[in-house]
Amino acid sequence: MSHDTDKLIRQLSLVAFLMAERRAITARDVKGNVEGYQEMSDEAFARRFYSNRAELIAANMTTDEIARHIGVDSLGYLSLDGMLKATGTDPGQFCHACFTGNYRVGIEPEPTPQLSLFES
Repeated sequence: MSHDTDKLIRQLSLVAFLMAERRAITARDVKGNVEGYQEMSDEAFARRFYSNRAELIAANMTTDEIARHIGVDSLGYLSLDGMLKATGTDPGQFCHACFTGNYRVGIEPEPTPQLSLFES
């Protein structure tokens, strides 16, 4: 199978899994239950969930440049502190990688609770 076909299968399988579970999902859940992820090494699995810096618009443009690029009048970002306060729970319960750039490589023995995409 081609790389693009493998990627499409993984993405569609992930969407189907998320829609079927309707609960907070951990990286361990994805790695163990979604077609295309089980056979990956932990490092390869982690790389699937963040892009190359060259592909990230915020790594190469200012906030004002991004706002112009996407056609909005203004643009702002939620701070890590603001995001953690918004959850109303212990800040240690969430991954901070999207804010800090410190991505864990490997699957934790105990899954880290994530924000739920769906209400139960």
